[in-house]
Amino acid sequence: MKTVNSPSLIANRNKLPRVKNPRFSPILSFGSSSKIERPRKYVSPSLHPRPNIQFLARFSRSENKTTCHSKVKRGFTLVELIIYMGLLAIFVITLTDVLVSILDIQLESQATSAVEQDSRLIIGRMGYDIPRATAIITPANRGDSANTLELDIGGVTYKYQINANNLLLDDGNGSLNLNGSETIISNLLFQKIGNAGGKNTVRVTFTIQSVAAPDSDPEVKNFVTTIGRR
Repeated sequence: MKTVNSPSLIANRNKLPRVKNPRFSPILSFGSSSKIERPRKYVSPSLHPRPNIQFLARFSRSENKTTCHSKVKRGFTLVELIIYMGLLAIFVITLTDVLVSILDIQLESQATSAVEQDSRLIIGRMGYDIPRATAIITPANRGDSANTLELDIGGVTYKYQINANNLLLDDGNGSLNLNGSETIISNLLFQKIGNAGGKNTVRVTFTIQSVAAPDSDPEVKNFVTTIGRR
């Protein structure tokens, strides 16, 4: 078969647009109209795939697993919340016990301090008055005991006695409370002792007790001391 290269055909061929991709090169129609047909757009079959039944089934199973996993996770979160609340309750109870113990120790320390302080004040005051007394009025005789102590100091009578669980000292100008409000005094006893012809001595016995707070034990101490005249 011979190829015909007529001048009109060559001229029409030169007028065709150049296409880089020969796959989409225009198709010439050498009919009566001699028009150039534009290439049809190529549509890949992969752009409109058919639904993959296996993929959809696998995706559905995966979604179900995710839902179940989220439900299990919510359950574990609730359990963890309960555990945290339990630990918090244990911590609060332990902290409360520690604070109560610290408060009890502080109260005991205050009670002990009050007892020691008041006992030193009482013994110190008696140790100041008895040696400078010119006479012991009550108890009157050696060997006698009494709940009150009367001393003659410079012509003034000093009297020690208990009133409403408080140890009072009356020096003629008024009464002086020798113990504080945090302690009470009980079992006060004075006994005159000494040798014949010598200076008299007074043996003092008393009990001092702290005013305890509710649910706590009081601090109790017994004291016995002997103080003589100069």
